[in-house]
Order: sequence, then C-alpha cells, then structure tokens
Amino acid sequence: PSTPTSTEEEEADATGAASSPGESVDGSSTTSFRQVQVSWRPWLSDTLHPKSFDLITVSYLLNELNAKDIPALMSTLADYLSPTGMLCVIEPGTPSSFAEMNNLRTWALQSNLNVLAPCTHQNTCPAAAEWVGLYCHFRQRVTPFLLGDAEKGFSDEKFTYFIFSKQR
Repeated sequence: PSTPTSTEEEEADATGAASSPGESVDGSSTTSFRQVQVSWRPWLSDTLHPKSFDLITVSYLLNELNAKDIPALMSTLADYLSPTGMLCVIEPGTPSSFAEMNNLRTWALQSNLNVLAPCTHQNTCPAAAEWVGLYCHFRQRVTPFLLGDAEKGFSDEKFTYFIFSKQR
C-alpha cells in the first residue's frame, strides 16, 4: 500500500481529517485499519488515467446541467472506472430529481452498466412505471447548516441515488 504524499497529508489536515491511521479527528485512538490510497478530486483533469478509479461519486450535479449534456458526462465518468469500479450518483430526493435519475438509469442500462443499488435488477424501474405520484428516495437526519434549522438541532433531508458498475 502506498502512503499519502506530504501535500496530501497537509490537505487532509486542512480539512479536519485525521492526520494518521488510527487517529480520529479529535486526536483520540481508534481501531487500526489498512491504509489505502485515496484521492479527492473536485474536477476531471487531463492528468487522470481512464479505467483507473474504483469509485467515482457525483452529487447534486444533474439539475445543474442541460439534460442533453448528461449522457456525455456520464460516459466520460464511466470511462474513468476500473473494470470493477463503481459510479455513485446522489441527487436531492425530489420528484424532478428522481425523473432525471430514472433517465440516467435508462441511459446506464443502454450503455451496458449494471445497476447495483438501490434496486438490484436491470428491469424497468417500478417506481417510475407503477407508483404514479410517488418517487424513490430516502430520508437522512443531518446536522443543519442553515440557521433556521439549527434551532431544532437537525434537519431531515431527502436523497435519491444510484450506484452503477461496469462489472455484471
């Protein structure tokens, strides 16, 4: 296993992450774990190598793009996946985001990607086909960052997601 470079360690420290394996953010000990190379990249660059990533996570992006641009971006992201890599797409849990995600799911199946989650089949989405007025999502209680929600100490957010892989 490779170890992070000093630049990566400095970036991790700047973000509040633990500075070494077995150390938590507050400096207390935790259970040791196998050290792995993790890279955080907020954008694609020309220096990245196709077919080399085990996990690519994209969040809150689809509603920022023109619908016609989404397949090209997803194709590019899929090209960066290793043969066993996974692409995780997370969006707000709203009816309109679910509609975009269902379009993405259809594209993924037509592009020979495998749907791993939340559904474990490669058939038509039952939520889109049969549950008129309903949409697939889950709720997660989060610590609020908006002042209005801070008074109650939590916020229940809705999310919708898909995890795709190249491997069948």
